[in-house]
Amino acid sequence: MNKFVLSNSEYGSADFVIFGVADETGSRAKRKGTALAPAEIRRVFNKFDAIKKHGNSFFEPADASLKKIVQDFKVYDLGNIKKEDVRSRVYNILNSGKVPICIGGDHSITYEILHSVNRKMQDIGQKFSLVYFDAHPDFISSYTHYYGSVIYDASKLDMLDIEKSVLVGIREPEIEELENMQEYKIKSIPIFDFKAKSIRAITSYIRKNVLKNVYISIDMDVVDPAFAPGVDVPAPGGISSLELLYLIKSIAPLSNLGADMMEISPPYDINSITSMLGIKIIEELIVSLKKPIHARSQAH
Repeated sequence: MNKFVLSNSEYGSADFVIFGVADETGSRAKRKGTALAPAEIRRVFNKFDAIKKHGNSFFEPADASLKKIVQDFKVYDLGNIKKEDVRSRVYNILNSGKVPICIGGDHSITYEILHSVNRKMQDIGQKFSLVYFDAHPDFISSYTHYYGSVIYDASKLDMLDIEKSVLVGIREPEIEELENMQEYKIKSIPIFDFKAKSIRAITSYIRKNVLKNVYISIDMDVVDPAFAPGVDVPAPGGISSLELLYLIKSIAPLSNLGADMMEISPPYDINSITSMLGIKIIEELIVSLKKPIHARSQAH
């Protein structure tokens, strides 16, 4: 397996640990292929970066006034790990004072990560919030532990404050999900708000409704298929790639617990444009994510 060109550090000195989970066993989508995403994103990333930068990792974010580049951060590519190992590996990453960034795989993997985050928050006695980008609420409760029940499953984690969490970009909820959203009092930003309100107002709303500890999860179907066709459950009427990047740049500084990017399906991509957007998201996360919470051990 080729590592990201961005991987410029050993594990011990890394600020960020990127890893893939090439698994879609939690998916019930008719489209298949999200298990291929970690390898494909690495391939496209390395090909693009090698051509553009001759093997030297260099990235300046869209807002150049930030004066940040990826070279200023230490990144380690852990490679792919098995879904059943996610809980222990992510907990160790957090406990080592590093920020995890996961590439899936189907969205059920996010619950495994949140289980690790919950354990870490139990250690330090602090609640945390979730900012969840998705076309679907993933709040099914009649069938659990799959990609459509992530939020319901996560709501049972004792350190996750579901009322201080936000769903962003939803547009295809089921009745059951709407009922659960109301019962559990999770905040939501439906897709039409992106036209009715300014992107700054949406950013401000998210900032005001989350705690100081935040985890970010991104299902790429939150983006309109015109910008990201390579997903397993495309839903027309999504946000643009620029809107997503702006939100990530604005919200990621709140997150000290890491992030994930799920549901890219390479077999349905067109000219790798979904993977290219995924690459841009990874870069923006690296330059924008908050420093990790204080490490309590150096376990690996």
